[in-house]
Amino acid sequence: MKWLKWVGYGLLALVAASIPAYWWLLAESHRAPPSSYAIDLDQVRQLADSQAGEKPQLIRLETVAHLSAPKVFVVAGDGWQDVDLPVASYELV
Repeated sequence: MKWLKWVGYGLLALVAASIPAYWWLLAESHRAPPSSYAIDLDQVRQLADSQAGEKPQLIRLETVAHLSAPKVFVVAGDGWQDVDLPVASYELV
């Protein structure tokens, strides 16, 4: 029965460690500070033109699946309601 006592201590330690982990990973949410960035499309086009070979003319998109997960898995502290997560496949033609 001594092993049962140690199993109980182990489970108690696991529960004690899970509470702060749950709070830190899933419940607590701080807003990120606002930020901005700019993409220089002229520079992107210039870099793309520097590569040899044919350039893609079209981007094809197909939604191949829809997953459902709690919002808290997407954004910490956002709640346990389900959110749709589409899975897409892209093709450059």
